Amino acid sequence: MPARLLIRNGFVASLDRRLGRLSDCVLLVEDGLIAAVGRGLDAGDAEVIDASGTIVLPGFVDTRRHLWQTNVRGVLPSCTLDQYMASVMFGFGSVYRPKDVLRFATTAGAAACGLDDKIGTLAPRKQADVILVRADAVNTFPVVDPIGTVVASADTWNVDTVLVRGEVRKHGGRLIGVDRRTALRDQVQRSATTSYTLRTPRPHGWARHPGRRQRPGNG
Repeated sequence: MPARLLIRNGFVASLDRRLGRLSDCVLLVEDGLIAAVGRGLDAGDAEVIDASGTIVLPGFVDTRRHLWQTNVRGVLPSCTLDQYMASVMFGFGSVYRPKDVLRFATTAGAAACGLDDKIGTLAPRKQADVILVRADAVNTFPVVDPIGTVVASADTWNVDTVLVRGEVRKHGGRLIGVDRRTALRDQVQRSATTSYTLRTPRPHGWARHPGRRQRPGNG
């Protein structure tokens, strides 16, 4: 991990109330932390990432959590999937704006995890958890509203670069330091081993799950 890293020429959506959004902005990272965000910063001896054509965002936090549904909790305690989709997703969900959705995936997600003092925005002294989303791809260009583009148009394959605590984990759309073929092979092997273990007959009184013994009388 370089001690100093400069991300320049991107559109920065900081999610920080004081900094807001900045075009052609520079984000300076030092020792895994964001040191400065602004224009005209001196790169010095920093390693440079050219963010031209991308939207620079805080890393997403706990995006599977249904934070946005908290306000409608209990409205449909018992419903079918069709009723849920019609009432919640296309009903209540339609009143949320793109900036609300992005906030849930960044600042609100960080707060829900008790990490809002460390991540969730691109601001000085925060951890350098950063993503660069390509805004010049066929599904994201032209960009009228950067936040709307990220929420409504971008997909996983638009994520060009990922930094975790200042360490580049993905760049140019490729994972760094990960052998995908080996990782996939290992996952398949573990899955096959687990399946075989669960299907192997065991002495009476033992559960199918390794390490878990059934109570007497459960068969």
